[in-house]
Formats: sequence, structure tokens, C-alpha cells
Amino acid sequence: MFEEILLTVMDPLLRAKYEQFMAELIGHRKAKIEALSAKEKLLALQWMRCDGQILTPALAKEIEEVLNDEGVEFLKQHKVFTPDVWTQLFDKATEVAPAFFRLMRRTTERIRMGNLRGRQDLLVDVDMANIVDGSTGLFMYIRNLDVTPRTVVLRMQSPDFRPSDLALTFHLPAGEAESLLGSAVPVSGEGDEDVIGSLVRLLQLGTTSWQSLLPNRYGEATVTVRLENEDGDLLLGQQINTRVRSGTKKRLRRTGVVVSATLGVLGVVASVILQVNRLLSL
Repeated sequence: MFEEILLTVMDPLLRAKYEQFMAELIGHRKAKIEALSAKEKLLALQWMRCDGQILTPALAKEIEEVLNDEGVEFLKQHKVFTPDVWTQLFDKATEVAPAFFRLMRRTTERIRMGNLRGRQDLLVDVDMANIVDGSTGLFMYIRNLDVTPRTVVLRMQSPDFRPSDLALTFHLPAGEAESLLGSAVPVSGEGDEDVIGSLVRLLQLGTTSWQSLLPNRYGEATVTVRLENEDGDLLLGQQINTRVRSGTKKRLRRTGVVVSATLGVLGVVASVILQVNRLLSL
């Protein structure tokens, strides 16, 4: 999911460079690590660095668990995907999908504190932007904790967004009949028994749904999220309140910033011209 969101904020040229970069980087993973796990962990690490959740020494240690020496050096020396570029990409991605990163931040905190537990044999979390400008995304994470596979229906209903009534069916594989991570874990540690390893494992074993919603009107809005079994019985339910804001205000703010910057530049240029004229008149 990290990659899917990052790709939405890349232009075609940068996307092509990213795909080439990632293919070569994953080629340097250690022998026992799967390609998908390596990619998820490396991207999650970059996000945690940008979000201030992991310090540089721990970051380097975690990267060394995934990549061989050549891969570590390749990542450090890459001229395009530098730490500054990763920060810019995740900043843009957070603007596009704030709910997803808030959900991820909440998940890492619960893992760290050891209080990530399910209800109705399901681990579920839902999030959506508090303030909506134009289209928005509703994110939902689901993981089956039952020892047998199960089918659930995610139903989203709202008079304030389109689609107003949507039902998605998920076939969840068998999970584990346990309360997850009953004790606190460090952000970084040996192997995968830490926050970053647990987060990557959750993303791989669970299902993440990203549904785009278009507002029908401005002002206060609500979305009702229901998780049902195949018979329509309610398993879990939640109502999300948000505010839909006119995109005109956002455009006006941007225009104001541009105008202010332009006036500032013109002021500097005028000052330089006046000083040059004074010097020439001497």
C-alpha cells in the first residue's frame, strides 16, 4: 500500500526511475528475504524516518537486515532517491492520503504499546480525512484472527458522498487465534520482533481497502461503515464524521501565497534598480 500511494504523487518520469531503482534495489536483498517483504519493509522504514519514528542508527541497522552490502551502498549513493526526495514524496503522499498515514501511525503506536487486539476475531481499523477538499479516500484494514477462513462484507453508506451505498466482499484467509502482541515491543530490534517487523507482517497478512469518495455537498458529512457476515449480521460498525470544504478556498489560499511571493520578488527587484540608479547618478 505504501508503494501504491507513493506512485500517485510521482510524475511519469520519476515513476519510471522509481521502478528501475526499486527493481535493482530489491535485487540486492538477502537470500532468505522475499521480494515483497523487502520492498514493504524498506518503504515502511523510509516513512518512519520521515515521520520521526526511527532514528538514523536504528534505520541503518534495519536496512542492513534486508540488503546485502552492495544494496546498502547502492541505496546510500543513489543520486535520485536521496533522503530529501523520500521526505518530499511522503509529504505529498500524506497530503493525498492523510487517513492512511494516520491509520499507520496509530497502528505502529498500538504495536509499540502492546495493545493491538481484535474484536469478533477480526483486527479492524478505519480512517478518513477530517477535512475534505474535493475527493477523499476511506481506508480500512482487516485481518482475520480466526483459525478458519471467513467471508465478510464491508458496507459503506452516506447521503453526503458518492457512491452513497457500496458493498465490498472480502474472502479472508485463516488467521491466528491469539491477541496480537500482548507486550510492548521496541521500534527496532533483532530480527522482526519489533515495531517495523510487526507492521510489515500485518500489512502482508491483512487486507487494506482504499475507497475513493466524492462529496455531494459542502459542510458537515457522515459515513457509516459496517462490517457484516455473509448473512448480513453486523460484526462491527463505526460512524465517521468529517467536513467537506469548498476547493475554492484552497485555491484562493494558494493564489494568495503566489501573489505575496510575486510582490516580494518585485519589491527586491525595484530596490536593486533604485540602488543601481543612485550609483549611476554619482
